Amino acid sequence: MRPAESAPAIEPSVMKLTGRALVGAAIGTAAAWVFVPAETAQAVIAVALPIAAAIASWYGGREVGAVAAVSGAIWFGYAHTEPHFHWEIYERADVILTLAVLVVGVLASELAHARKSLRSRRGDTVER
Repeated sequence: MRPAESAPAIEPSVMKLTGRALVGAAIGTAAAWVFVPAETAQAVIAVALPIAAAIASWYGGREVGAVAAVSGAIWFGYAHTEPHFHWEIYERADVILTLAVLVVGVLASELAHARKSLRSRRGDTVER
């Protein structure tokens, strides 16, 4: 009798990274969609999404923040640019703003992660 063949085991690090990516995508999506019913100005949303990515990076790590920034920028382009709720952007200024949200979000998440890791390496336990 042959032993039962089992599916190959998934590495724990891959599972952890996948879970972190899903959390980041959920955070970025929620941050972008929370402003839809309020019809908030694009400038406010363009500032709020990188802040959400930075907070996600601070608490969840580099991967969570980066995926939150990318997800937030994608949904920003979909829901907050003309035409709304279509996968195309008509205005050049909206394309530039969407790319700026992406770049600033990734940079903000990276800076937040670097700041937190520096504090932990330095042993800084005093809140300022």
